[in-house]
Amino acid sequence: MPDILVGFRKNKMDNMLSAYQHPPYTLELELSKWMLEADKKKSREVLAKINSLERAYLSDVMVQSLQYSLICGCTCYTRTAIKGSVDSEIAFDASDQYILRIGKLNSIAQLKELEYEMLDGFIDLIQSAREQKVSSNPVINQLILYIHANIHRRITLDELAEVVHLHPNHVSRFFRQEMGCSIRSFISAHKILLIQKFLAETDLKMVDIAMAFEFSSAAHFSIFFKKNAGMTPHAYRSACAKAAEQ
Repeated sequence: MPDILVGFRKNKMDNMLSAYQHPPYTLELELSKWMLEADKKKSREVLAKINSLERAYLSDVMVQSLQYSLICGCTCYTRTAIKGSVDSEIAFDASDQYILRIGKLNSIAQLKELEYEMLDGFIDLIQSAREQKVSSNPVINQLILYIHANIHRRITLDELAEVVHLHPNHVSRFFRQEMGCSIRSFISAHKILLIQKFLAETDLKMVDIAMAFEFSSAAHFSIFFKKNAGMTPHAYRSACAKAAEQ
């Protein structure tokens, strides 16, 4: 028999055998279902079932094969998260971070531990997206998710209008009707909450926080904070420090 036919038949047989090394699609669907319900316990149980089966053979090096397997899993988790209303940029950013960590680990035990941590992490994103849904209207929820994902920078009305493919005036009017406040006040209120968290829980300098939230200057940052929080950033940090001492 010609060598080329022998090689073809061997490859075909290898592919047939490898098909049995992939988890049944029904288990993948079940895992996705529990992830979308933000049920970590059930999701971990299904992942354990999947891992009780023989993993796909993706490399001659065992560690590398596991790394590839986790990257495939990360891709599935990312798609499920987006399906679960997680902003795509947030989901892809999380995916990038996990894949970077996967590539740096050379221990089977560490990789297996990261696999479950990764699962929990994407479920947390899904749960967070669910909690941020404050309207039954999908357009409003899309706007809110986008605002939360980009709260660290200046968000314009035109930008939001492009996200939902509506005219800016319509978006502004529609948001006020649904939420009872303007888009600007909604963004400011949520930005202040996050800045307060930075002031209370970190030692970052004011200028660094101002830069992180893309203010033009520390002075502009201080004016914005005092207008919306009723005190200067320094006063707020001091108040938090005193409260922690008591």
